[in-house]
Amino acid sequence: MPQSFQDLHARGNPFNLANAWDIVTARLFAGLGAHAFSLGRSNLGNLTRDEALAHAQDIVSATSLPVSGDFENGFGDAPHVVEETVTLATEIGLAGISVEDMSLPNT
Repeated sequence: MPQSFQDLHARGNPFNLANAWDIVTARLFAGLGAHAFSLGRSNLGNLTRDEALAHAQDIVSATSLPVSGDFENGFGDAPHVVEETVTLATEIGLAGISVEDMSLPNT
């Protein structure tokens, strides 16, 4: 059984996060023991939060490994929007997410 995502964070013993872009790579990584581009779009504001969540949920469903998602700026500049994104990510089964300190261009 894989370790929990939190258990992998050990001081002095870093681990590598592999980026699974889709179901195929998630299953490949799982077999080895170990978002936007796989949907044919560039990064930085070209996916909606709902699209990112749906795509992440597909990856979570494809593997028993803990999955962390790349969620741009949390899909909002306001803290309450980022908090909502974190809550939604947790609800679909993500073990963690990356939230970048930036503003996305208007699309």
